[in-house]
Amino acid sequence: EVIDQGHYGSCGNWSSINTTNTWITYSSSLGLQTWQGIDLSYIHAGDSVRLPDSTTPWKTYKVINATASSITVNYNLTRQPIAPINDRMAVYVIQSAQPEYTVQTIQQGEDSYTYEMYFIGQHLS
Repeated sequence: EVIDQGHYGSCGNWSSINTTNTWITYSSSLGLQTWQGIDLSYIHAGDSVRLPDSTTPWKTYKVINATASSITVNYNLTRQPIAPINDRMAVYVIQSAQPEYTVQTIQQGEDSYTYEMYFIGQHLS
């Protein structure tokens, strides 16, 4: 049984490719959904990003809004046990198809599944 779809259901993106990276300023972004940076101009609404140097490097964030100096994502930036060097955290943009679903076994037996697959492009128009 499919019990969740998409990033709001904490679904994962298992086959991602981390490509372009930039930096956000940790101290001015901590605890917020809007993260500040220097050159975030190539990140757009609809992109998926990760923070590889964080305590949750595989957590995927969806970009809701973006400007040249800030991005707004769907979750707050959580406190790290050790503050990043030079107050900067790397941000990687994920470039791949992103099937997102969560399944739950409700009865043991034959393996038969039904899925609704959604693929999200690199950018929303």
